[in-house]
Amino acid sequence: FDNIPDFIAFLQAMGKVTFAFWLLDMPLNVLVGVEVNGKVELRPAILACRYFRTWFILDLLVVSLDAVLISLEALLGDQGAEAGLKSARFLRTLRMLRLV
Repeated sequence: FDNIPDFIAFLQAMGKVTFAFWLLDMPLNVLVGVEVNGKVELRPAILACRYFRTWFILDLLVVSLDAVLISLEALLGDQGAEAGLKSARFLRTLRMLRLV
């Protein structure tokens, strides 16, 4: 970590990439088949119901948090760092862990 500003820029870029990934992942959950009781389920209505009962709330929270953080960083810029926005990057780190 010799160059902290470059590392922060990298984290911001990765934050936007993960935001785009999860934003696109949400509707794709309705289009991608899953195995249910040994059979592949491909009906979008069934997949949507299953998704809403399982991962939807967590995905919505992750995407909402990303949207708020990205918006605040864009609006506040350097002022956000002074206002404590940099501490919110910890939340982004937690979000990135979901990729693993």
